[in-house]
Amino acid sequence: MKKLLIILLLLLSTNLFAQRQFSGMWVSDQTTYIKNIIASDYAVLHVVNIGFEENHIISEELINKNKTVFTTASENTQNGYTVKITYKYITNDTIKLKYSGDYTGEVTYTKLKQKK
Repeated sequence: MKKLLIILLLLLSTNLFAQRQFSGMWVSDQTTYIKNIIASDYAVLHVVNIGFEENHIISEELINKNKTVFTTASENTQNGYTVKITYKYITNDTIKLKYSGDYTGEVTYTKLKQKK
């Protein structure tokens, strides 16, 4: 009974804080944009891409989410590309994005470290 209770508590704590790991600023060597993911303990709230070289901001619309994966839709008004993006949590510092639509491919992002 004690083991069952411990397992149940571990599962609950994992589910309660399942979206927090996506929160932060993410970069990839495949793009100059910085991806900003705003998440609470319970859900991804907003995703926005900032291109300082391009002087351009691209917002993403959340269309589906669960514990370790969420999906967005986005349109880049500068080039007319529309894509669906599936985010998958890999580690604390790594996420993998799968693009489909006008661009198809996978891109790995790493979390920017904040200086303390």
